Amino acid sequence: MDDFNLSDIAEGQERAFSEAFSEAISNIKEGARIKEIIERIDAGDVEGVLLALGLSEASFGLVEGEIQSAYRKGGHTGAKQVGRIPGQDGAITFVLSFNVGHPRAEQWLRENSSRLITEVTTDQKTMVRERLSAGVSAGRNPRQSALDLVGRVNRVTGRREGGFIGMTSRQAEWTANARAEIESLDESYLDRQLRDRRFDRLFRRSVRTGEPIKKEQIDRMIVALQRRTLKYRGDTIARNESINALRAGQHEALVQALEAGSVPESDISRAWDATGDSRTRQTHMQAEGQRVVGNQPFMVGGYPMRYPGDSSMGAPARETLLCRCIERTEIDFGARVARIEGFG
Repeated sequence: MDDFNLSDIAEGQERAFSEAFSEAISNIKEGARIKEIIERIDAGDVEGVLLALGLSEASFGLVEGEIQSAYRKGGHTGAKQVGRIPGQDGAITFVLSFNVGHPRAEQWLRENSSRLITEVTTDQKTMVRERLSAGVSAGRNPRQSALDLVGRVNRVTGRREGGFIGMTSRQAEWTANARAEIESLDESYLDRQLRDRRFDRLFRRSVRTGEPIKKEQIDRMIVALQRRTLKYRGDTIARNESINALRAGQHEALVQALEAGSVPESDISRAWDATGDSRTRQTHMQAEGQRVVGNQPFMVGGYPMRYPGDSSMGAPARETLLCRCIERTEIDFGARVARIEGFG
């Protein structure tokens, strides 16, 4: 395994995934039909607003492409790790190649890319409905509400900055509450971890003097907070989805080796390796060192899992989300034992 590094592969896929999410959100904002959005808000037509925003599953095609890319990369990496399989006489009898066109691989790609895109799109629509309702309650005019969603054009770059699009419902509410805290000089604002600390001096001075912060400055503070919040969300999705796709592809490569018949299932041993720090789930610590044979699942927190992060057998999000554990595999080829590291 000297010709590739799992950490580098994982970091590269995570970065590409995060960039794809960011670009997808940017495209939605730049393509939004502002005049029509304002008209639809004024008419109370929420579904019309969603159409004018262009919010659909097709909007996240770039993200879907990165899921497929990570899965393929994981599969090809797994195939490389298994490598050339020697026969009883030591001669090479089989060279493993990853078949992304296998029905099981196609099913995984179809189900998991569809799941993520549907979740993200549904969440965005829910967030928009909630923000529009909040805007009406606060007495914001249709134009303000529209720009609150998609952000305002930076006169220097010509691109939109800020806006709620791309955030979860809770994140959008957090940034909306942050504006109220800044306007009222509520020091709770300083507890927000994603704030831009470059504005802290300004905020503290205003708290000390009681002098309100100018609207233009508040807008800059909120845009900075929204930018950081959106990046945090994109990075979180990327970290979870890219690593799980890599793991799934790697595991599929191992299963394909089993099905090829050149590696007996009894010769494959897989072990669960927990990260073992303060952030590791207790159930995952309890699974530390658990060994299974062939394609048998691990039992983690009472749920079967083929590999860390696997939800295909019913494991809930509390056992899979942002899991950093590693699957370690050993294949006994008789004359040699191949040790395969999992993505973590």
